[in-house]
Amino acid sequence: MIQPLRRLLPSARSAATILTASALCFGAASTLVSCSSSGPRRAGDDLGLTDEEKLGLFLENALRYIDLGDIDRAQVQARNGLAIDPKNERFLLIFGRCNLMRGNAQDIQVAIDAFSRIKDKDDFRVQASWGAAVERLGMFYEEAADGIRSGDRSTSAPDPEARAIELHEQAVGYWEEAYSRFQRSLAARSGDNEAINGLLRTSALLGRPQESISHARDLIKSIHSTQRLVREQLDATGITAEKEERLFKSRTSNTDFEVKTRLHIATLLRTEGNLGGAIDELDQIIALDPYLAQAHSQKAQLLFESGDFVKARASVTRFLEMRAPTSSVTDPEI
Repeated sequence: MIQPLRRLLPSARSAATILTASALCFGAASTLVSCSSSGPRRAGDDLGLTDEEKLGLFLENALRYIDLGDIDRAQVQARNGLAIDPKNERFLLIFGRCNLMRGNAQDIQVAIDAFSRIKDKDDFRVQASWGAAVERLGMFYEEAADGIRSGDRSTSAPDPEARAIELHEQAVGYWEEAYSRFQRSLAARSGDNEAINGLLRTSALLGRPQESISHARDLIKSIHSTQRLVREQLDATGITAEKEERLFKSRTSNTDFEVKTRLHIATLLRTEGNLGGAIDELDQIIALDPYLAQAHSQKAQLLFESGDFVKARASVTRFLEMRAPTSSVTDPEI
């Protein structure tokens, strides 16, 4: 028997969480400033350098480590820069974003403190990063509220239900602040992917699905524009092997981001009762990634709910062909 849809399609909240993680990795280094193509330089190479030259070295290394996904080392480079120039806004932004990407409650508070120390509050990168940090705080409060409601989290409050409501209201307050910061970021730089993605997520969290879908459509258009630029660069003659590798990596990252965005749209359309629209999104996802088993299973469920049993059976069969060879028969989805 096919599982209930709620066990297959992620909730709007969980889909938003996935998009948060994706956005922080999507062009992280280029969002800060452009970086060089060379690898990080050894600390010993700075002997005899002036403070200004050291700052340049630390910045170059920090951006390269972010590009490599080594957040801890990037954070060390940012600390080194701040030790020389505590008010350096580029290093404050990098340091804050490193803490944001690490993601626990303490790190988020450190990130917010770093962003608050930046004087140029209208910088689109500052507002987008600050918005993501505040949004994450809201998620912590909402998770606490859910835990109290389910009984998985204890509370000393005399009225647990009232405490859960209080925590939820605090979460909503943080999401509203985050939404406002994403708007400020987008106003400062029209078309910025990170700000659009933030508006997509927070509008969903605030219970505005149609607005979230609209932002998601804008984000997909932006991703397509980025992909066209990547294709043009790949078609250019004389590019180095290193640059070609980076472009292929970028193309894959963009495709993965579009898949997650379309999954978010499909989730919201389904909750709105638009099964046909959700199925269309899943078809687009399958065109992007034909081997994504999750898309076939979700499409099967939606087709089943819409009464198209023949197509649902075909999607189930395709899902089983992809998953059965590597999964146990006790796997719930199997």
